[in-house]
Amino acid sequence: MKIDSKNARSKLKARREPYWHTFGPRKAVGYRAGPGAWIARWRTPEGKTQYRALERNRLEGYTEQEIYEAACNLA
Repeated sequence: MKIDSKNARSKLKARREPYWHTFGPRKAVGYRAGPGAWIARWRTPEGKTQYRALERNRLEGYTEQEIYEAACNLA
């Protein structure tokens, strides 16, 4: 599923597991529909998967069109 536009995100069903989009080697950004939360996921060189919630206040000031790119940059 796409998460790169406001229109695409509005069509997603709420669920606990985020909708993921891989954007680089061993990196992904996820969107949890419902609360509208953004999550970063990456693999360490040792192969462990790490997760971090992206703080909403760090995504403020962006338009809905720019928020996906901002989440990828923070991830």
